[in-house]
Amino acid sequence: MPPPSPQSETSAASAELPKKRTKTTTSPVWDHYIVSWEKGVKMVKCKCCQVTYKNPSGTSTLTAHMSKHPLQLKPKPKPPIPAWCQQTSAEVSKISTQKQAEATGLLKKWIACSAKPFSTVEDPYFVAYSKSLNPAYKVPCRQTLRKLLVNDYAERRKAVTAELKSVT
Repeated sequence: MPPPSPQSETSAASAELPKKRTKTTTSPVWDHYIVSWEKGVKMVKCKCCQVTYKNPSGTSTLTAHMSKHPLQLKPKPKPPIPAWCQQTSAEVSKISTQKQAEATGLLKKWIACSAKPFSTVEDPYFVAYSKSLNPAYKVPCRQTLRKLLVNDYAERRKAVTAELKSVT
């Protein structure tokens, strides 16, 4: 029997589904869903009520759906903060608006330049670390930090655009 022609090999290879990149699932929400592939599209089905979601890109929708099944999804316990990191209310004094803005500026620079996720500021150990440096400093939440960085980016972009226009 003659070997298959190169043309038949390529048509067989193109019939195969493309290999999907596998990613580890770290969120506990994935324990409550069955993942399957239908015609090359990722499908996720709730184990409790059989609701199906097509191609979810994250866990926000899945977590929101799990709120309908409150007994199923248990929040991940946060590690306890050591006593030496905790501050008492007597140790906290006021911080000037200028110092607060300066510290937030440095935080923004660190987050942006080191490509840290915005959620870093909500990590209990990061908050404890920040409080140990200055108990009066109020660490901004991740949403506020994101808005501040987006505003800074827009301002910087305008300045660079204006500078480039003046050069040409």
